[in-house]
Amino acid sequence: METRDGIQRGEIGIVCPGLNLAGTLSVPRSAIGVVLFAHGSGSSRRSARNIAVARTLEDAGLATLLLDLLTTAEDEREQAGAMLRFDVQRLAERLGAAIEWLAREPATRDLPLGIFGASTGAAVALIAAAASPSQVLAVVSRGGRADLAGHALAGVSCPTRLIVGGADEVVLELNREALRQLTCVKDLIVVPGATHLFEEPGALNAVAHLAAEWFATHLRPARVRGGHGALDPRSQVDSRRRSGPRSPAGPRGAGQPEPGEIDPPAHEPPVPRPTEAPPRVEPPTIPAPPPPSPAPSLPEVGPFRGFG
Repeated sequence: METRDGIQRGEIGIVCPGLNLAGTLSVPRSAIGVVLFAHGSGSSRRSARNIAVARTLEDAGLATLLLDLLTTAEDEREQAGAMLRFDVQRLAERLGAAIEWLAREPATRDLPLGIFGASTGAAVALIAAAASPSQVLAVVSRGGRADLAGHALAGVSCPTRLIVGGADEVVLELNREALRQLTCVKDLIVVPGATHLFEEPGALNAVAHLAAEWFATHLRPARVRGGHGALDPRSQVDSRRRSGPRSPAGPRGAGQPEPGEIDPPAHEPPVPRPTEAPPRVEPPTIPAPPPPSPAPSLPEVGPFRGFG
């Protein structure tokens, strides 16, 4: 455990049936919530992009848990051609174990919970949110394959923000379809000119601030259920009456390149269209963000031993 700049950071392990998942927990003083990260395929908790987003969330007073959804042995098998990284249902069960761990951990058990999912990790986040409606209070997707959540989309009750690059045309259309199937408070933000990995100057900075805004708005418990504070979804204003998001503010690091997140093969079964679609929600756009500053690196720390 290490404390730096008012943030306690430590390595943790989450036990699932037959395996142990590694994670990095960071808790600012007087945290207002906690955000669990679900990385994309071909990535890990050491994703430079997710770390950059996590740092912005921590600056906003949010604790973060960056988690490996695969063990080291599984990751090695994936390199040999296994496809577990696309088994979103199984990975959502592992994310569910992390949700329960956060509900028991003294440093986070009283904090309202949100999930940030990237690429295929967005589907994992949405499935987990549908399975734990009283615990997961907000979801943000970055370049996400929300369509892979399938019928779970209709079961998501927490406020959900989908962020997609304007140049990521295929994923943008998939997210528009997913938006129509979501029945919760929702919006879809297009970052102009950004591609799937948000590698363009300022693109990831925009994602980080849009995520921080969403979590800061919705991780405000009106009452407590179990370990996490929980909002009654019915108290939220429908997103179709929202005037649109505020523009991101302030420079933030965009991270360094990491191995590309891999989308599932093109033969993935399409999500069936609903028989009666809600009114079309056109995605708002945001002003081009300022150039990023370098992202801080994750410090080397020892085994997590809890917070005093």
